[in-house]
Amino acid sequence: MKNFTHRRLSPARLLTFAFAVLTLGIAAPAHSQDEVETIDPNPVRGRYFVSPFGNDAWSGKIPEPNASRTDGPFKSFVRARKAHRDDTVRTRVIVRQGLYHFDEPFVLEKLDSGSSYEAYPGERVIISGGRRIQNWTKGTSSIWASQIPAVRTDRWAFQQLRVGDTLEPNARHPDFDEANPYEGGWHFTEGSDKQLGKFRSPISKIQNRDDWIEWSVDIPKDGQYRILFYYQALNRRYGFTDAGERMSISVDAGASVKLKNLKDTTRYAWGDVATVTLTEGPHIIRWTNDEGGFLNLDAITFTDDPVWDPNRSQRPAAGRIARTVQAEVIHKHGCKEIVIPKTESPTSKTAFKFKFGDIPATPRSPSPEFHMFPGAGAANTILYQRRADLARRVITVNPGNNATQDITPGSRYFVSNLMEGLTSP
Repeated sequence: MKNFTHRRLSPARLLTFAFAVLTLGIAAPAHSQDEVETIDPNPVRGRYFVSPFGNDAWSGKIPEPNASRTDGPFKSFVRARKAHRDDTVRTRVIVRQGLYHFDEPFVLEKLDSGSSYEAYPGERVIISGGRRIQNWTKGTSSIWASQIPAVRTDRWAFQQLRVGDTLEPNARHPDFDEANPYEGGWHFTEGSDKQLGKFRSPISKIQNRDDWIEWSVDIPKDGQYRILFYYQALNRRYGFTDAGERMSISVDAGASVKLKNLKDTTRYAWGDVATVTLTEGPHIIRWTNDEGGFLNLDAITFTDDPVWDPNRSQRPAAGRIARTVQAEVIHKHGCKEIVIPKTESPTSKTAFKFKFGDIPATPRSPSPEFHMFPGAGAANTILYQRRADLARRVITVNPGNNATQDITPGSRYFVSNLMEGLTSP
């Protein structure tokens, strides 16, 4: 900022120095060597000084501490702001060379209009919202380390480090590509193996004798479960109007159970087709067209509610379970003419799949951060790992720090805060 002046503001507007961990420089107005302003060291009405060597108990009227150190410049911007607010004339705050650390934003409001903050002529001022990292110790090999208790106890989100005037990249994977900083150094998410089904996307042409289909379902607790089909059937032309007795269902290759209530309907409707005993955990459900019969199938629901009718209400009774499997999300099938609508990889704000080899095991890094560009990729968010399934190649992130948009296949990202990624100074 050059010769920053706080100009007139509307009553509702604030001007804030919102200093984060980056640093900002304040420079004096550009002059030739012959035009550098000479500062009168004597007190001038409406003029105050700030210096790293100042004292907020002093008057702030002179640029340097006096010989007896009883007066001199202020030490802080906050004290200078109070002085110009208390003054009755326009004020000028001149800041001496040095590094100024801010623990919180420095706010200027409407009542500060007309005052100016500027660097002392010919001097360099740096305003920083960062914190000094001290107490470095030599570690193994070429590693140096510093313990920061505030980070360990989550009182400080440490994510950027400056060494002198240089903002250094955190240890990351893949590594930062200096030769291609904008398009290089990225991983890209992969589509999930899991299919995402939806209503009004039924499977069809499963009318042939001995056709069979398997689906997987995860049951949350043991119990008796009714199986409901959301279906369409038109069998009158074949001489029967209920396909239930011509079809069966089995659980985990167990005994077959004949179906019921698959009566002809031109519109999709729910049919209560069977009741089975299921234990907690994953199961394979197999439907078989034993004798042939026309059926289009949209969804299958498993519920422990003995009376719930989804044709009349959307949810079972409180405390009861309903697990729905979309019919097109097939585990296996043996159908001669089946038509399966195209399915899509699911999107999520709390999980994503990575490509093989992109994310290695990181036993020395308990808190990796995923810098993700979700949605259209216009902006990034930082996601914090909750669980890493390296076998399935799925990363689950904390729901409290979720992406603002869905993570889709092809979203770019890199992993940060990795000890294993510390490969260069």
